[in-house]
Amino acid sequence: TIAESLVRLGLTTSKVRPYAPPRSKRIVNWPPLAG
Repeated sequence: TIAESLVRLGLTTSKVRPYAPPRSKRIVNWPPLAG
């Protein structure tokens, strides 16, 4: 169960973190950098 929870947490954090935080930072940093 530890391995499963670690894999589940890793996949969730990997999908949630790189999708939510990076998106906000990219959208906020993209206009300034691009324009």
